[in-house]
Amino acid sequence: MDELKSQQGVFLETLLSRYHDPLVLTPCSCDDTRVRKVGCSDCIQPALLCPQCWLNKHRTLPTHWALIWNTKDRFFEKYNFCRVMKNGSVAIGHHGHRCPQADLGRSFTLVDMNGIHATVLTFCRCNNGEGQCGAPDFQQLLKAGIFPGSIKDPKTGYTLAVLEYFRQLRSQGKGSAYNFVRVLSWMADPFFSGSVPVSFLIT
Repeated sequence: MDELKSQQGVFLETLLSRYHDPLVLTPCSCDDTRVRKVGCSDCIQPALLCPQCWLNKHRTLPTHWALIWNTKDRFFEKYNFCRVMKNGSVAIGHHGHRCPQADLGRSFTLVDMNGIHATVLTFCRCNNGEGQCGAPDFQQLLKAGIFPGSIKDPKTGYTLAVLEYFRQLRSQGKGSAYNFVRVLSWMADPFFSGSVPVSFLIT
């Protein structure tokens, strides 16, 4: 304990340094006209990137929270994947790349270990050779590792990781579903948890 106390200042300074990056607003390595202003709250050793590079890197990690530099107030703000760039969406199918036949994005509530995400999904609509446009949405979600809240037009989904975590929590700790949802909403936004979508309980 004494060893930890002697390094308390170093711990504090190092942890606080994660909320600023000396590369903020410098040119991104992809293009001199794009600036680095988006970090990640969930990656280990995240690189500060321009919005397009951040989206490319997180194409298959859509539940990671983006930390976007607020140039006016000079701090990082937490945003959902789909708000990194205008008209952003999570592409289901094609290994995270948008299907060339995809329809317009659909509002979707995605629940993962790090919180509840109000996001937008696009689904694969490629012709499967039988005159049908891709697999049903619920099946595409399952293949992507997302358990749909309903079969027809799902508007809510849960990652398989969060379902397994809840199963283990119920098995070992006897925690209630209500408290689990409260924790997830606090993970999404600890200061304004009322702004987190909780409609997934009934859809």
